[in-house]
Amino acid sequence: MRSASAIQQATTWQESNEPAPISHVTQNGRNPLKPDNGKTEIRRDATQSFSQQPIQTHHQKDLIQQGSGLFKPSGEQKQPTLPNGDQHKTSLKSVSPAPLAQSVLPVSNAGCLILWPLFPTFFRTFGLLDNNRFISLEAQREAVCLLDWLIWAEDEIPGWRLTLNKVLCGLAINDNALWPTPKPEQQILIHQWLEKTIVQFPAWKKMGVNDVRHLFLQRSGELSGSEEVMEIHIKSEIYDALIAEWPWPINMASFSWLKQPITMTWL
Repeated sequence: MRSASAIQQATTWQESNEPAPISHVTQNGRNPLKPDNGKTEIRRDATQSFSQQPIQTHHQKDLIQQGSGLFKPSGEQKQPTLPNGDQHKTSLKSVSPAPLAQSVLPVSNAGCLILWPLFPTFFRTFGLLDNNRFISLEAQREAVCLLDWLIWAEDEIPGWRLTLNKVLCGLAINDNALWPTPKPEQQILIHQWLEKTIVQFPAWKKMGVNDVRHLFLQRSGELSGSEEVMEIHIKSEIYDALIAEWPWPINMASFSWLKQPITMTWL
């Protein structure tokens, strides 16, 4: 069910704390980020439908062989054909990763969904969205890698920990593309974006970037779902008291490029 009060709460927070798009990268962390004149559009992504429904991680290499419905046969993965010159002008339609059959997949970054309304702005920072849709298949894959750096900031990107990232970016779990580490300038931009985001939350103001990553973004969980809804169970920790009063609902995430919402349950 929709929650009018929850939607109003998210909208109010976004209007007063909406981060400006980051258009300037500096090597000196003391220099403030310079916003451009574009207006961010978090609100349309953050105020989708919300439910009233109130995680253990291992390597997933073995699970990929379980025949889950999330794994599309390679023949079903059609790469969009975009004319040269129109690569950054063509938007992909809303997509939905194939649903899980009856299996449950462990994920190591379920906590990143706490920032779900900010992901559209994050992707737009790198020019990956147009009209709230990914501009290409390559943009979706780049978004997967950028999310991994946001959460882990590690030079190596092992495929086993990209399960949730692929779902969030509308890709099939068995997409076996190359996953390159973001470029140094992108890494700087991600770090600055996360720093700028953290200071907007009263509960996180005294925390550093690595604190937030370790305590929240790198939270383990379990992913399952159907054609109607994806579900993720997130492991609760004692320091979740810091997110007891969060500016938007954290029981459901909805993105304009996905056909189905993701229901979050904190256990």
